[in-house]
Amino acid sequence: MNLQEIKKDIRFITSTSDTDFSDDDLVRSINRRYDEFVTFIWQNQGHWKFGDSSYSTLDKAVTSLTDNQQDYVIPTDAREIYRVEIKHSNGKYYKLRNVYEDDVEQSLDEYYGKPGAPLGFALRGRSLILYPAPSKSSVTLAGGLVLYVSRSVSPLEDDEDEPAIDREFHRVLTLGAASDWCMINESIRKKREIDAEIERIKEKARWFYGNRNQSAKARLRPKRENYA
Repeated sequence: MNLQEIKKDIRFITSTSDTDFSDDDLVRSINRRYDEFVTFIWQNQGHWKFGDSSYSTLDKAVTSLTDNQQDYVIPTDAREIYRVEIKHSNGKYYKLRNVYEDDVEQSLDEYYGKPGAPLGFALRGRSLILYPAPSKSSVTLAGGLVLYVSRSVSPLEDDEDEPAIDREFHRVLTLGAASDWCMINESIRKKREIDAEIERIKEKARWFYGNRNQSAKARLRPKRENYA
């Protein structure tokens, strides 16, 4: 659904007009629910785990390293990567520097040499490349890769704008905004019914994003490649 269709659906559910539920209030509620649902997706995808960080405007994404594996798929909704850290074998995290592959004159296969403690990273499409590949003797594999990323989504503003989430879950935005209206207008029974439907949709989304086919490109997982 685009924004215009989402607004129509909300007005249908709440039996309201733009007099009862202004467009400004409607769009603000939609975008708040949109941002909440994107966060929910992040919390339920693949091998990445998300938690609080000291970076107030950034999310901290954590996954495990694989011995001798250089290439990892980054989270699909990551807008920008601001910092990459590796957990050393001594248990302490350290920051990697950004490697610009175009500036590397030698063969990339030879760059940084044998597997060990990664010192740099490069971004290539949806992949994060570690230089050198991690070695289990030099790093802590479990929870050993940390990304600080921006996850904010562009708000829906124009009527033709569509949410950047799978279409089968668009209705969580219409129901969420309708729930907000019911709360403000003290329609408690209707709000409970809507909230129950939202939870049913979120349960489907939790399974969908957490159990995608292993071969799906959008899954947040390390690529299983052998660099030995």
